[in-house]
Amino acid sequence: IFQARPELEVLEITEIGNGKGVAVAFRSHGTGGGWETFTPEQWYVAAHGPESFFKELNMATCEFILDAEKKYCTGDAEGPLSLTEVGCGTGEMLLPLIKEGTPFQEVVGIDINDSFIDYCKSELKTLKEKKGKAAVATNVRHVVGDVCSLSEVLNETMEGAKVGNFFEGKRVVTCVGNTIGIMPEDIGGVNVRAQCYSEMAKLAGPTGVAVIVYWNAKRFPDALKDFYGKHPELCGSLEGAEIRLPEADKEGCHAGMVTKSGYSTKWTTKKGVEKIFQARPELEVLEITEIGNGKGVAVA
Repeated sequence: IFQARPELEVLEITEIGNGKGVAVAFRSHGTGGGWETFTPEQWYVAAHGPESFFKELNMATCEFILDAEKKYCTGDAEGPLSLTEVGCGTGEMLLPLIKEGTPFQEVVGIDINDSFIDYCKSELKTLKEKKGKAAVATNVRHVVGDVCSLSEVLNETMEGAKVGNFFEGKRVVTCVGNTIGIMPEDIGGVNVRAQCYSEMAKLAGPTGVAVIVYWNAKRFPDALKDFYGKHPELCGSLEGAEIRLPEADKEGCHAGMVTKSGYSTKWTTKKGVEKIFQARPELEVLEITEIGNGKGVAVA
């Protein structure tokens, strides 16, 4: 019974009363879904730990970013080749891209959550001390910032770092791990999710490339069991959640849910991604493909 309820923490199960009864002590792992109590450590274990549902997608994402840089960042540039990640979270997605052999000369991770940025800075410092340039072979900065003013955040960051020619270089801008799928569509009348596309394209410019990786709605049913069900601290209990499976979408584009804790997520199929960009003709689509054993949809 309790193996099928991973949102419940079992403290003890024992036979009592000369074997006439079975007693169990249990409690909730926590309501989850709130940034006030949600920690970087919890996110790391769930999304990047050795048993993570997304392990193969994380690897495929890094490969897609490196390939996109080679294919689409063309021409000469006087400034540095840079990589900026929007919604960097715990910074794990950047680690394979900053080690020895990296093509990037300037790397910036941006997140709206200051506790995540503090975590990133601490982990980067530890990584440098333990492994040196083998693990951190380029300039890496983590800053608190809003995607709605992305270029301004980068300008201020690079001015502070005295990198005067940042905007003269070729720029790769990423938003991965379905960060786009949890961005709000209305904060004070601003559609943050829609603005993210515009700001990323603006920063990438005509000689760079923007990369977004969505979680694939086709794999959402698997994630309910193997990701959300196992990590209720991230989103709250699935009991009573408004869950929309991919087959419920007549157009075959989306899946997602809203839990009672208020956590909301939106997953998108390849067809859904194509429709998003068809509605944004000012953005040039270079490539759309499924990656990571179908767990993600990547677009350049």
